[in-house]
Amino acid sequence: MSRKTESSAEAQRGERLAKLGYTVVPEILRATETAIERGRHLALIASEGSGNECVYGAAVAQLKETDAAGVQALILAPTREQALRIAAAIRVVTGDTLPVLAANTEAPDGLLDVDGACLTGQASVLLPAVRAGRLSLASVRLVVVDGVQTLENLDEWPAVEAILDTVESGTMKIVAGDRWSQDFERLLERQVPRAKRWPEEAFAEPATADSGDPVYVGSAESLAGRLDHLENVVSVAAAVGDRIRVVCADPDCVERVRERLASAGLSGRVGSDIEVAAAADTHDQSEGQTGGGDSEVRAAIVVAFGAPVDLADLKAVLGSAPSRFAIVSPRYVRHMELSADRAGWTVHPLPDRQAKEPPSSLVRFRDRIHQRLESESSAADVLVLEPLLAEYGAVRVAAALSSLLRSSVDAASAPVRPWPDVEAASGTAPPRKPGDETRGTRPSWARVYIGAGRRDDVRAGDLVGAITGETG
Repeated sequence: MSRKTESSAEAQRGERLAKLGYTVVPEILRATETAIERGRHLALIASEGSGNECVYGAAVAQLKETDAAGVQALILAPTREQALRIAAAIRVVTGDTLPVLAANTEAPDGLLDVDGACLTGQASVLLPAVRAGRLSLASVRLVVVDGVQTLENLDEWPAVEAILDTVESGTMKIVAGDRWSQDFERLLERQVPRAKRWPEEAFAEPATADSGDPVYVGSAESLAGRLDHLENVVSVAAAVGDRIRVVCADPDCVERVRERLASAGLSGRVGSDIEVAAAADTHDQSEGQTGGGDSEVRAAIVVAFGAPVDLADLKAVLGSAPSRFAIVSPRYVRHMELSADRAGWTVHPLPDRQAKEPPSSLVRFRDRIHQRLESESSAADVLVLEPLLAEYGAVRVAAALSSLLRSSVDAASAPVRPWPDVEAASGTAPPRKPGDETRGTRPSWARVYIGAGRRDDVRAGDLVGAITGETG
């Protein structure tokens, strides 16, 4: 490849990465490019925000060298939403040179449109199509497993293992998780032996002691919420008289931050005691400093508004600050935690100086579910719900049950009865007393009469559910 052609390709890649919000090539992509070109397995400890979707896209881009038909790349994601995000990112990275499709969970009978070279989706959706012969994995040359721990939490892992065992032995595999564990290590030894690991220092048992320098991390879903966090931090520091530097990962946010601080009554200090700059400018300044930097401009408090992607840039922003803060989107909190751990820092939640509001009904409802999960066995309920779990998956069934409960009872105070219709139909349920919400207040023995048999299409799970509804 000539120097001119190479320069043009690099410019095109820079433009595509910029569409995904990366001003420079992410560290994770630079570290794995050679391994991708050689078709080596990859094992990554990374989370959303690190640029892992760029690695997936670069690996998929290698497929355009072949004219093989059928699905050539398979990306297994924990959720439908994550699969759609990855598919969109891969389209950008590859420049739309390959058809990239997401498995359709809403299709009747699980039918899939699999005419694309790259297919993203949930393993539990794809596996039935593989077993039924509607989806062939014979031409698959790349399999990506994204979010190992989340897949396990959502009971997707058995389907993932089945798909990994189905593809050809020479298939390139990329496995990504957001933390190291013994289970993750055993998975790598079983599925991706001799894989290129990144970052290498993360593939070790983490230290138990929180001995690193603190970095306080706050998050909010909306930009307005993140600006509220920023205003709180800067207002407290300004009241003490500390010099403050706010570094924005997105250059377009610099003016927005200045306007917000000015509206908070700090306009007289913005530009003097309060510096607002873009991360790229701060990094350039740090590279040009010698002899420990200019002490006159060193801030006592530095706030990263949207953490930089690369560890080197994060250290350039926060490394020399006596007090470190970071305000990011909730999707990127885990990436911030991983980067801080690599830097030797300890992450703490950002203190909230505002008065705590009483918990909402949704928070109280979530607390009640947590208490039920911790204190009671759900084996009988699983038997009753097993057909639905097999058809729709645990997440959708749980969401449907939550919606039904919240619409039928007051989650703040009323007891939640799992099968009130069963009790009403039987006519034998003992009367409920006010405050009688726990098993300890129910009779220790109960006699149950069931007038149903095989001809009534009654299964064992239905009987267990009826008994559970009667006896609590």
